Amino acid sequence: MSTATGTVLYPGVTKKPKVGAGERLLIFACVAVPLLGLLLFFGYPLAMVAFKSMTQPDGNIGFGNYLKVLSSPGIITAVQNSLVMATMTTVLSVSFGFAIAYMLERTAVRTRRIVQLVLILPLLAPSLVQGLGLIFLLGRNGVVNNLTGWGIEIYGFPGLVIANTMYAVPQAVLIIRAALRQSDARHYEAAMMLGASRWQQFRDITLPNSKFGLLSAGFVVFTIAITDFGNAAVIGGNYNVLATEIYAQVVGQMNFGMGAVVGMLLLLPTVVAVYIERVASQQQFGGTSESSIQVEPEKFPGRDWPLGAVVWTFCLSVSALCFTQALSNSGPMIIRLPWQTTTSGSAAVIRPCGPLSLCRFLQHPLVCSFCSSSRSASVM
Repeated sequence: MSTATGTVLYPGVTKKPKVGAGERLLIFACVAVPLLGLLLFFGYPLAMVAFKSMTQPDGNIGFGNYLKVLSSPGIITAVQNSLVMATMTTVLSVSFGFAIAYMLERTAVRTRRIVQLVLILPLLAPSLVQGLGLIFLLGRNGVVNNLTGWGIEIYGFPGLVIANTMYAVPQAVLIIRAALRQSDARHYEAAMMLGASRWQQFRDITLPNSKFGLLSAGFVVFTIAITDFGNAAVIGGNYNVLATEIYAQVVGQMNFGMGAVVGMLLLLPTVVAVYIERVASQQQFGGTSESSIQVEPEKFPGRDWPLGAVVWTFCLSVSALCFTQALSNSGPMIIRLPWQTTTSGSAAVIRPCGPLSLCRFLQHPLVCSFCSSSRSASVM
């Protein structure tokens, strides 16, 4: 007797179907090609970095570079700065991420689709866009300082934390939203029957059910913040971190050994963070029940208005940074608007530049991405 899994010889023994040569070749290609790419583009560079970190200036192999790094005050300071900056970024990103994810999953606010659209913007652009936007807005020659003369100093630790937070929050939102979706509505119904208030339900049901998602998001954000180079190079100023220290050692001083050592040191907290994130992710999504009922969003003005104020403060800040950088006359993502401003006496006159400029404006990658993301957010 034949079955879908093979031929039954007698009860309890099934003969598996033979795999043809073509299928074996396909299976081998599906395994070998990704493995070869992993070894070529990840294993080999990592092995070379590890080898360079062990190669001393005299050509011998040893731990001299590591001992030199551990006795270097500048690199020790960069390690401390990186840990402090990444920790602060993680706290802020997870806090904003939880607020945004909770608003998207548990409230019936009408502007949820707009919030989803705004969150797509940092995902479409490289990390340094946030740093450039902060410079154009709050830099020494930025819009705010030119208009108010406040003399805001955004370079260094504050600007780096703000830029990394705005870049990392969308990743945290994706993880925390997935964690919130695992909650079972029957738990909340039972709590209501027992007379639990909304705050008690949030404290005793929502937070415990989301703890592994929050932990997973925290370590993902920590990895993003501690390894990012774009914002550190653009707005970091004199606040040295490990990412810029690698660049200074390799490019500035041509010291490949010391740069490789710093790279290995940067790899250690990243590996630990990735491992803990994977364990937390398995704990969060491995213990859910298939029969769980998803919690339906509900309106509650006493909660929705303060939460909406926090979420929209973040969303408006992200939008201002992205579009200020994109609409500026300098930077890697230039949008030529389909009009120009001229002066007539003491008044400013806006004149259209013609159909060619309009076509170029509509064909700009950021405009196309914004339009496509708008369509995606409307479908979600």
